[in-house]
Amino acid sequence: MTQSLQLRVSFERAARLILASILSVALADGSAIAEQPRSLDKVTRELGRIEQNLKQLHETRRKREQIINSAEKKLRRLDQQLTTLSTELSQLGKSVSVSEKKRARLQSREKQLSQRLDAQRRLLAEHLRGLQRRGRQARAAALFSAASTGQYLRNQQYFSDYLRARQALVAKLGEESNELRRLRAELDRETE
Repeated sequence: MTQSLQLRVSFERAARLILASILSVALADGSAIAEQPRSLDKVTRELGRIEQNLKQLHETRRKREQIINSAEKKLRRLDQQLTTLSTELSQLGKSVSVSEKKRARLQSREKQLSQRLDAQRRLLAEHLRGLQRRGRQARAAALFSAASTGQYLRNQQYFSDYLRARQALVAKLGEESNELRRLRAELDRETE
């Protein structure tokens, strides 16, 4: 039973007991009441006072029931809010987990691209040093030998081919560098 129902039952029992005790007193001493009109007035006043007390008890009970009902409504509302917040928290946790996985994946990709870019830069630097060495050797050989025009043109073609290869490597490095910058920017946005 709820508390309000228990209060109602106890008030009704008390009212019945009081009424029964008054009636038993009145019936037990009926002859004395009939002989003394003042005692009847006294009993009537007592009954009026008891009825007034009962009304006050009923009013108090009604107010308590209203308070209890209001508290129950607030508790139901708080339960609903708690359920909603719990659901939102679990969704936020899933979202954070997904973001963390994506961030880890982006960091891994950034690391791989950085390593690849560094390796290609080293290779390009080594290749350029080799080209410069070969160029110096070819010029020195041309100075010390009577090179024909055909040999000179072949050397020029050789160096222009190397120059195109170098420019292609530089362009590729630039693209990968741009990709790395884009990845870092995306990673920064994810961590904010």
